[in-house]
Amino acid sequence: SVSQEMRESRTQSLEADVRRSFDQILSLLRDEKYQALYEWGDRKSRTRIAKEEFERRMKRRGWELASSWEKARDVAVELKGESRAYVSAKMGFRPKRGGETRFLTQTYEMRLEKGSWRIDLMKLLQVPSK
Repeated sequence: SVSQEMRESRTQSLEADVRRSFDQILSLLRDEKYQALYEWGDRKSRTRIAKEEFERRMKRRGWELASSWEKARDVAVELKGESRAYVSAKMGFRPKRGGETRFLTQTYEMRLEKGSWRIDLMKLLQVPSK
């Protein structure tokens, strides 16, 4: 039916928007542009942590994203309504002081706020885990 096709088209459009935002966020994370990255944080996490504190804690982390070719694979978007989504991606994380790159699947909650998909900054501060 036409309405079914319209819903599927809307879903595909939302998923593509979420992916684009997630790619932009990963690019800023990889390039260590933490002030710009902070602006992609959802309202809840920006209320919990000031920009300066976020930047300081990001710089102190003991790990970083692996080089760009290892960045994110198997990216999947699961929409929860029109304004919330979960992005799962297999990503390479490498200790800043040397060591093996670990490939872990991480899930990030994203929210549509003021026309942009935003991420939970607190999740970015956590040590990646299985």
